[in-house]
Amino acid sequence: MAYISIESETEISPDEYLSNCSLREKKELAELLSDEHFTDGNFSPSTYLETEIVRLFNDIWDSRNFVTQDQLDQIRKKLREERVL
Repeated sequence: MAYISIESETEISPDEYLSNCSLREKKELAELLSDEHFTDGNFSPSTYLETEIVRLFNDIWDSRNFVTQDQLDQIRKKLREERVL
């Protein structure tokens, strides 16, 4: 995680700070914010099912460069068939 000196009088905007973080630092920051419940509520699971859904979404997001539109359509179709969507 990048560290900012408390003694510094330089102001850094959150956007500027985030844009200078590495991917590892961004993930660490996201975990810290999640642990402190500073999330927007969209992906703050409180049950096992919600946790599994978030994990699935994260897996899809992590592999987004390899998932095809046809695969997404198949997932959507299956969920519609089961009247989930």
